[in-house]
Amino acid sequence: MSIETTATARPRQWMFLDKESGDPFTFTCMPGCVIRHDILDECQKRAPAEILCWTSPDRPAYLPVECASTPEDVHVLAAQIQVRPFATSMAARLPHVTLEIVEDHTISGLDPDSLAAVIGVLAERLEALRGTHADLVRLRAEYLGRPAAPEQAATAVQQPAVADGPDASTVNRAWDAIEDVFKASANPEMTRNALREFVDLTAAKAAPEVTA
Repeated sequence: MSIETTATARPRQWMFLDKESGDPFTFTCMPGCVIRHDILDECQKRAPAEILCWTSPDRPAYLPVECASTPEDVHVLAAQIQVRPFATSMAARLPHVTLEIVEDHTISGLDPDSLAAVIGVLAERLEALRGTHADLVRLRAEYLGRPAAPEQAATAVQQPAVADGPDASTVNRAWDAIEDVFKASANPEMTRNALREFVDLTAAKAAPEVTA
């Protein structure tokens, strides 16, 4: 049912005709109600259970929720105060809140105590999310600054330290070349051992002699 609303002042007393009996009924509009009873209800034939007052809903907040694997903007945590003057439930005849947790999924009939309980649960979840956020920041920093994974370290050929000396740059260039050979080798383990021996000999020759 489409509900027309207005923010202008209006009388709080309205009369409608019972749809079945034609008898007139009068009801008092809830303060803050935005429904245009003068258009929808006044002197109209209505079922009493259809009479409804409500306030403007909260400004909606949206989150990208995955629906059928496709993210869609869905509004969440929208609350609205309502009253049904002729409801069969006495609780519904008093102002109460309908809370839409996520679009089309609501908790209805919340009195002040019930709404406070819901707020308490959401507050606890909010604190938990703050803790998760702090953990995420810390773990991302640790993850990005982590050392190489074990399997990567096991297959990597570590470049040996090269002694300083006039031939150190030559040894470095030699290392780059033999590393390419290692990557293209059909027998990495044998090639690794041979290259290590070669590098050790080259480094020893490049190192300056120490005399007593």
